[in-house]
Amino acid sequence: MRRFYFIIGIVLNAVFTQLMACSSIVLKNENNTFLAKNFDWTYGDAYVIKNLRGIHKTAFYTSEGDPVKWKSKYGSITFNQNGKEMPYGGINEAGLAVEMLWLDYTEYYNALSNPYLNELEWIQYQLDNYTDVDQVISNVNSLSIRPFKGKIHFVAADTTGRSVIIEHITGKVTYETKSINQCQAITNYDIKSSANWYSNKDNASRGNVTNALFRYSQLQSEIEKNSFAKDLSVKTAFDLLEKVTIQKGDFKTYWTIVYDLKNKQVHFKTCDEKSIKFIDLNGLDFDKDTQGLLINTKEKGNISNLLKEFVIANNTTLISKSFTQLALGKLNFSEVSEHQFTFISKQENSYIKNYAVLKINVSVDDSTKIGRLGIVITESDINLKNFTPFRDAVHQVFMNNTKYSWVYYGLPKGSYAIAAAQDINNNRKPDFASEKYAFSNDARVAGDKIPTFDECKLEIIDNYHVVQLVLKARE
Repeated sequence: MRRFYFIIGIVLNAVFTQLMACSSIVLKNENNTFLAKNFDWTYGDAYVIKNLRGIHKTAFYTSEGDPVKWKSKYGSITFNQNGKEMPYGGINEAGLAVEMLWLDYTEYYNALSNPYLNELEWIQYQLDNYTDVDQVISNVNSLSIRPFKGKIHFVAADTTGRSVIIEHITGKVTYETKSINQCQAITNYDIKSSANWYSNKDNASRGNVTNALFRYSQLQSEIEKNSFAKDLSVKTAFDLLEKVTIQKGDFKTYWTIVYDLKNKQVHFKTCDEKSIKFIDLNGLDFDKDTQGLLINTKEKGNISNLLKEFVIANNTTLISKSFTQLALGKLNFSEVSEHQFTFISKQENSYIKNYAVLKINVSVDDSTKIGRLGIVITESDINLKNFTPFRDAVHQVFMNNTKYSWVYYGLPKGSYAIAAAQDINNNRKPDFASEKYAFSNDARVAGDKIPTFDECKLEIIDNYHVVQLVLKARE
């Protein structure tokens, strides 16, 4: 299947917009490299964790096959909401930093012959094993990703000034590298779509900070008008991210991180505790004592000596809230938490028992009038009638070919109905009389009534389920 680049100009509904989270920038000159990120989400609880070197690890079972096994070579500092070993980002003692941002049309590279890990364990694996971006790139196809839930792309940078953005689209890994003095920005669309949007200068100034492409445009504009040859510091990075900070609301910027790669320090602040604090990796002992600190610490300045023992009870409390927020409430939180300390795991676990991957293939016989495509997964009759999705199970794109695929990871096993429809006239709703549509089980509209949930119902009981939808005009 050929790769799709998305023509971005759509207004997504509120449910989907909430997942369009985070902004990141890599700033460089001959003397310094900084990777910086705003974390935008619905809540900000987290731990900053010191991870040890010399630990034998095994990835958590999320499917059949062989989880990755490794021994950590490097210690690291990471920012964790989903528990130890599943960070959103971090920096290791060699000066390699890795972060992630949401990318909704992610479909992970998944070679069945490869050992696998989940989407956030992938970050910890890079920090545990590699010193620079070249090593990350050289090994990018050696492992498969079989995620818990997140559909993300990654940004990494090292002390040499090299940086890379890594994306998984249509099951293939693509990446864009930048050398020293070449800065890099990314938000929540793929590299090419972001660049295409920004190339139209009328687009670049449209929107506000709640729009991912507006944030990208603001950061890219700063890159273009500043050489950073002389004036580049931790403050520069914080100031640039302040321009794209979401200040208010239930969905906002909860923390900002700046990784100083040359000095091997990480600086951060939160929306609740705005004083900047930092951890210096050079003075930490990575051979003993797994330690952590709540991200909303009131302290400021160097907090390296404030890290305290981090135990399973802390971890379980942390992930209980996070996984519930991610619609993964059927997990046995204690089971996952214990694995993150002992690395003892079995295939018959609460994730494999309760969650599935659903891949939806959509096709249409006329490539000249495809336009906007909407896909929704619903779990009840009333939700089907109103096209109300299960949690974040909604997707909208401009489709530029006769075939398209969208994958939903971490769907609770159960009964669902799926609908897909065009929106050629741009009125944000399906018009069955004039636009093509599809329902699961090939159900059709009769008179003025859409199919019932029972007519469309699919039982998602396998760990991997594929649905074929063919867009057809009403007869």
